[in-house]
This record gives sequence, C-alpha cells and structure tokens, in this order.
Amino acid sequence: MTFSIDKRHVGVEVGTLEDCFSSGKECGVEVPGGEVYVAPIETSANGVLAVEEFRDYNIQNLKLRFREGKVVSFKAEKGNDVFGNLLGKAEGDKDRIAEFGIGINYGMKLTGYRIYDEKALRTIHIAIGNNVHLGGVNKASIHWDFVLHNPSIEVDDGLLMKKGKLVCK
Repeated sequence: MTFSIDKRHVGVEVGTLEDCFSSGKECGVEVPGGEVYVAPIETSANGVLAVEEFRDYNIQNLKLRFREGKVVSFKAEKGNDVFGNLLGKAEGDKDRIAEFGIGINYGMKLTGYRIYDEKALRTIHIAIGNNVHLGGVNKASIHWDFVLHNPSIEVDDGLLMKKGKLVCK
C-alpha cells in the first residue's frame, strides 16, 4: 500500500497535554501515550491493507483495497457481512484513509485491544474515517484503527522499519 503525507503535520502522542497547551485548543489525551501519527493526503492511498484481526467486531483476515484514498472493496475470511454492515451504517468520509501511526511505547505489551496495541513498539496502524482531529479533512462518524504487527515500511525509497524493528542508518 502507498500513500502521501506531503506537507502534513506529524504529531507525537506521549500522554501529556503539551500539544493542547501550546496550541491553545481544547483536546483530549490518550493514556497510555506512545505513537507518532499523521493524516495522509486523503486521495493518495492505493493498494491493499491486510489486517489479521479487527477484534472489536470479531473480523479476521480483512483485506481493504484502496484507490485514490478510498476503500473500493473489502473481503474478510470471517465477519465480512459484519464489516459491510458497520461500514454501511457509518456516515461521511467513512471509507477514506485517515491516519498512519507508528507505536513507540517500549513498555506497552500487546493486549488485543486497538487503543493499547496501536501504541506498542513494533506496531503500526492505518485508520479510515474521521481525521479532522489529526489535521486532515475527513469528516465521518467513525475512526477505525487497523493495527499491524511487525510490519516493514519504506519511506521515499528507504527502509524505515523491517519486520517491526526501526532501521537506523
């Protein structure tokens, strides 16, 4: 899967109110902290996102196909109808890429719950739906994070992460 973050703000969630105080805006803080995140250009995602498990809804081996930032098809080995119904009930830019995040919390252990697992070292997450709170333009009734374990990531033709380990140059 490919996408662009051209000129988008890259944020760091470390579990403090520092960003809220420095910007003067009201916002919430997720605890535990531990991620680097960005709202990709909403029309830039192309390719397939393969997710082993979307535990909250008992969906397994879900594949989302993106074209120009939008989910154009999906298929799950288990829970395909559940995912379709959930997505169908959502409103707004529900099927657009919303977020790319990298877990940086070395003390976080995997629990099986997205809100925690997305912060764990050796994970990334890609979301669809609302991303206004991240500096994007999607307005939607959902924001679903899909967590990937031990991924490999290339940035501008250079390796950033290999099988979950950050690559130092």
